[in-house]
Formats: sequence, structure tokens, C-alpha cells
Amino acid sequence: MARSAGNPMSTAIRSIAQWTAVALVVAISVLGLQSAVQAFGAAETVGQQTAIATQFGYAFAGLLAAGALLSRRSWAHRTLWLWAGLVTVTAGMAPVVWADAPLTAGLGVGAASGAIAGLVAWLATRQRAVRS
Repeated sequence: MARSAGNPMSTAIRSIAQWTAVALVVAISVLGLQSAVQAFGAAETVGQQTAIATQFGYAFAGLLAAGALLSRRSWAHRTLWLWAGLVTVTAGMAPVVWADAPLTAGLGVGAASGAIAGLVAWLATRQRAVRS
């Protein structure tokens, strides 16, 4: 038997998914901010400095997006997708600029991180089902 969009169980699962996603955005952003602050003095190359800048960017964008989502601001979705993009760029750059890994490693890490960040953003922005 198919569940309707107004089913209370469907609404509960959707709400849990949204809250979990917002919690993940906050956790990733706080950890990113802590890491960026710690690495700030160690950045020697332009690539490392750029990676730290994008890390600060996703940390602040994520915290801003989480607050906007919780207060139901109209611009929350755009800020959250900015967060996902900055997470992707930062993750892709990190192995290349910090560990001298090949570009293919950075692309792989960036793609995987982008998929995860995109999933989190999608879950956080799903609309609750409207009861008929």
C-alpha cells in the first residue's frame, strides 16, 4: 500500500531527515571553522591560503544557512547550496595543496565530498508534506 504525501509517518521521517541534515551542517561547519583557525598560521602557499579561505567560507555559510533554515528565511536554500559548493571546493583542494597529492586525488575527494554535501543540502531543504 502506497503512503500518501499527507501521511503522518512520512511527515515525521521528513522532519527527522531535515533536523539531522541541519545538525550535520552545523557540525561540519564548526569542525571546519576550528580546523581553519588551527591551520591559519601554517599556510605557506597561495593554494593553502585559498583552501583556508574557502574553509572559513563554508564554515560561516553553513552556520548562517542553519540559522536561516531554522528561522525559515527565504534565502536559506541559496546559502545552504553555497555551503555545499564551498565544502566541495575545499575538500578537493586540500589533498593537493596540503599533501602534494595528484590532481586526480583532489578531483575524487571533491566529487565524493560534493555528493555528500549535496545530499545533506537536499535533505535540509526538502519541504514538509502538506496535509490535504
